[in-house]
Amino acid sequence: MRCSHCGGRVEWRGPLTNLTHTECVRCGALNSQEPEPAQDDEEQQ
Repeated sequence: MRCSHCGGRVEWRGPLTNLTHTECVRCGALNSQEPEPAQDDEEQQ
């Protein structure tokens, strides 16, 4: 995932049993990920 503020890498944070938020490893922004493009199942076949 990419950060919508700086373009850095965004990772999930929190305990493995309860990932609560995302954080950019470059600027530290919380829950700032860009939406990923939707993929049609028909296009993949």
